[in-house]
Amino acid sequence: MTAPAVSVVIPTHGPRASLARVLAALAAQTLPVSEFEVVVSLDGAGEPPAAAFPFELRACQGPQGGPGAARNRGAAIARGGLFVFLDDDIVPAPACLAEHLGAQAEAPSLRRVGLGHIDLLAPAARAPWERYLTARYDEHFAKIARPGYAPTFWDCLAGSLSVPRALWALEPGFDVTLSRHEDIEFGYRLARHGAQFAYRPQSAALHLYTRSLAGGLNDAQGEGATAGRLVRRYPELIGGFLHRRWRRYGRRGRRALRWVLAVPARHAAVLARARRLLGPVDGSPLPYGLRLPLYQWVYHLTFWHGLRAAAPELLPLVTAAEP
Repeated sequence: MTAPAVSVVIPTHGPRASLARVLAALAAQTLPVSEFEVVVSLDGAGEPPAAAFPFELRACQGPQGGPGAARNRGAAIARGGLFVFLDDDIVPAPACLAEHLGAQAEAPSLRRVGLGHIDLLAPAARAPWERYLTARYDEHFAKIARPGYAPTFWDCLAGSLSVPRALWALEPGFDVTLSRHEDIEFGYRLARHGAQFAYRPQSAALHLYTRSLAGGLNDAQGEGATAGRLVRRYPELIGGFLHRRWRRYGRRGRRALRWVLAVPARHAAVLARARRLLGPVDGSPLPYGLRLPLYQWVYHLTFWHGLRAAAPELLPLVTAAEP
């Protein structure tokens, strides 16, 4: 059997209801269905898709280990020359796969990583908490789309990411021990092999994003903890993971956070009070602009709480930076 040009690898758990929309969108790609296969990788319990599709669809399954482990498992059985990783809530536009494949045609060295574009619902259509959480995506794609911007490993988002098989073979797999930032860490390892990163704005996909209050705070905690673990592993990345975030708070914000973070018991107490307020404020009719300061405060306190738990020695290195 002839190997397809592209293997689409989709990690899923359950699987989630959004997976059906993703698969339906893949059936409508401009890339001929004979040129790609789809591998659905089930993370833990669940049944593979039962519907028929015009493309070759295969499934694999293994113990629950997170999306990184599921992606690795899917890539292990993929047959294509290019792996396109899509999350199970990322619905690709018709040109998505063709654009990812086109990124490789521009790179004879086969060391090009394709960065797909991800759209979200308009801010007004998102729930307030989700609007705050997804604002970073809006900022990310506004930055990466600027004329002359040169993408790097910091721009890797595994929700829509393509990697040639030959490049994958040099660094085979996402780090399954990471709960967050596994895509940036993977991109960093690829960059050390000379990988280039190419943003493909026409490879659009819609992110069917939903996140509860608890889920968003769990993300923040995990981001902080993972940032700490990665800076321990790669000290040279402290600027991107921690110093850049710290500078964005502004002088007054840094002063307030420095006071809170200086004493662990104070940090825990202030965070607990902020979390108690979050539910009532989120359920209130307050305009988004009045909710935003609390969203920011509780999210970032939670991030630094995660960092403190994973790598407390890093906090003074960050907070002792300029006033």
